[in-house]
Amino acid sequence: MREWLIRVVYASVFFGFFALSFYILTFISGIKRKIPQLKDSQLPKATVIIPAWNEEDSVEKTMESILKSEYPHFEVIFVDDGSKDRTYELAKKYKSDSRVSVFTKKNGGKASALNLGISKAKGDIIFTMDADTRVHKLSMKRMARYFTSPEVMSVTPAMLIDSEGNKMTFLRRMQAIEYYLGIFLRKVFATLNAIYIAPGAFTVYRKEFFEKYGGYNEGNITEDLEMALRIQSKGFRTENAPNANIWTFGPANFKSLSKQRVRWYTGLITNFYDYRRMVSRKFGDLGLLVLPIGWITIMFAIFILLTTVITSGINAVKYVLYLNSINFGFSGFFNITLRGFERFIFQFISNPLIIFVSFSFLATVLYMEYAERKTGKIKDLKRNLAIFFFVFGPLFCYWWCVSFFKIIFKRAVTWR
Repeated sequence: MREWLIRVVYASVFFGFFALSFYILTFISGIKRKIPQLKDSQLPKATVIIPAWNEEDSVEKTMESILKSEYPHFEVIFVDDGSKDRTYELAKKYKSDSRVSVFTKKNGGKASALNLGISKAKGDIIFTMDADTRVHKLSMKRMARYFTSPEVMSVTPAMLIDSEGNKMTFLRRMQAIEYYLGIFLRKVFATLNAIYIAPGAFTVYRKEFFEKYGGYNEGNITEDLEMALRIQSKGFRTENAPNANIWTFGPANFKSLSKQRVRWYTGLITNFYDYRRMVSRKFGDLGLLVLPIGWITIMFAIFILLTTVITSGINAVKYVLYLNSINFGFSGFFNITLRGFERFIFQFISNPLIIFVSFSFLATVLYMEYAERKTGKIKDLKRNLAIFFFVFGPLFCYWWCVSFFKIIFKRAVTWR
């Protein structure tokens, strides 16, 4: 391995340990953080907006879930965005409930459907909810309680993969761990006032923010991310309610998952570029630490994975050529010898990246402990962790490479 590459590897490991330590220490410091919360009598009137496009398989589950919420006063505005299936027809069945209004419009995208809902909302706070999501009956209350300070403009939930009635495929198991990690990270970012992603599946906002700073950007492919950055850019806070469980389906196959992630990552790139001025001292920990750490981590991850794969392949070929040059007797090309195995084990355990990954695994186990305390027992944790560690890294880098390719060569990114 060339000297410059070794330096980059060690730099990435050092930076990885720094980021890991920073997040853990921030989490520990945030344990004692006390946040005043509203009483039931103080909870503001709420509006839940559910935009939908071709969601006939999940719309009933979503509507029944939100209508069971134990919130004192709320309305539900369902906006069908020109669906071609039975979404609108199924949603209309719930109009018999006085809290529900159902509208349909020409297809214009999720942001336009949300903006229509906002224009008709009567609540002081607005929950935006995806039509493939279900919520715990207490989640609305638990999130709304955080609106004690006028600085708080939005609150995020604990987002989980829905396994109820859904087949937990290989990729959904991977996503389950990823979402549990998100519970820990949002807690850390909330402590730093640095939440820059508000899940579109279920987040609550003050209506006054939309009235003063406008609705969703209808030309943005990740409108929820843009809104979260906009809130931070105006000097407001986004809080997190780690015990407010919500469940979303999660793509079941590689094609649909890749489409989702490429859309997310290209949205991250374009929105962060648009808000690049936020990487400054003016925005505190978000501008000085969280955003820079996020991007440096992504760049290192892509570089290290690619170089590890390439150098491992080159070294394997060199080793085979070496054995061949000394007339080593191969019974077959893939014959595994004790000497070769020992060589592999030595190189494996002496690799600084492996040491870092091992510590990362231990940290992830601790993150899962926190997630379990907030959301309940995690089903099939060991199996899902194994899948996550072996599969997520390569896919993560692949999706980022595709996203950069799309941006550089101006290729279209679509929802479906």
